[in-house]
Amino acid sequence: MENQLITQAGLNQMSAVVNKVFLTENIHTIYDELILNNAENHQKIIKSLVGKMDKDKRFDTIDAHIKQKIALTGLACLSDVIKTYDLTRKKNFLQKQNKQVMDLFLKNYDQKLENLKQEIKKNKDDFLALKNNVDNMSLGQLANQINEFHNPNATTEVTSQDVDDLLNGGTLEF
Repeated sequence: MENQLITQAGLNQMSAVVNKVFLTENIHTIYDELILNNAENHQKIIKSLVGKMDKDKRFDTIDAHIKQKIALTGLACLSDVIKTYDLTRKKNFLQKQNKQVMDLFLKNYDQKLENLKQEIKKNKDDFLALKNNVDNMSLGQLANQINEFHNPNATTEVTSQDVDDLLNGGTLEF
């Protein structure tokens, strides 16, 4: 969809998605402000629901006080349903986000593990090469090679004098 004009249908679809997200994020707040916390609207809705029950023959045997309690219970249930829906939506979003973070962590972990495996393989190959060439190296060359393996960033070099000192009972610092 890169470098393409947005059609009216595409714009309508994007607007519908934006509106749906807005409503689902704010429906419980809107419901609370317009119905639960607004006494005038609350009473209008109760009267409307009781009026609908008055017109329905199934509610003929129920008195007005009980009808009002049914309407109040219905509004309370609706509030709980809306809040439950909002919590479920947030939970699903967090689960998706958690999965993405976990996938990213595992991907990075796998990459680091692969890098360590490669480093171990390289060190093993270097050690085997050193082991095979040890007979052809002088003691100074061997010490320098070990120094390089031990700390590749250091530039210390073992001299012939260091080797002679070692052979005469001294120590050799790596």
